[in-house]
Amino acid sequence: MIWRHYLYGVHVDVFTDHKSLQYVFNQNDLNFRQRRWLELLKDYDMSVLYNPGKANVVPDALSRLSMVSGAYIDKEKKELVRDIHRLAWLGVQLVDSTKGGVMVHNGSESSFVADVKAKQGLDTILVELKDVVLKKSVEAFSQGGDGVLRYQGRLCVPNVDDLREQILTEAHSSQYSIHPGATKM
Repeated sequence: MIWRHYLYGVHVDVFTDHKSLQYVFNQNDLNFRQRRWLELLKDYDMSVLYNPGKANVVPDALSRLSMVSGAYIDKEKKELVRDIHRLAWLGVQLVDSTKGGVMVHNGSESSFVADVKAKQGLDTILVELKDVVLKKSVEAFSQGGDGVLRYQGRLCVPNVDDLREQILTEAHSSQYSIHPGATKM
């Protein structure tokens, strides 16, 4: 997995509104799917903490940004909503602080994502497509504030330096990406 090196050696608190997940590490009777996921999670120093949905308002609202429509927002708040959308687009997370404020977290990105962003300028097809997207609106394509071309919100991977093969190899080489079979789920 591309992101795992960011979590090794760091304690992580996972907040969930699913209360029974607090006890998943202490259960004796687990089905195959649960055992498979616990096998993945055992390598990380983590705690699962219950946070009721009502108390988890800010992250919940940010996770539903795509559902927000400008038609339901007052004119004076539209600029704030645009700023929040822009921050979410750039990967910045706003987390409700216990001290009454909001913490801003800008997560680091994987080396593969950085490679994709850097090498988009080397693919002639993507360079031409970026120009078209800048000049006129192309329905499925967009270009964020970071200048990176996306298709339906996903990064466009350039066809240079076997980058696509590297990403596919990384994604499929993990033992957790293997389907255990329909009868074992």
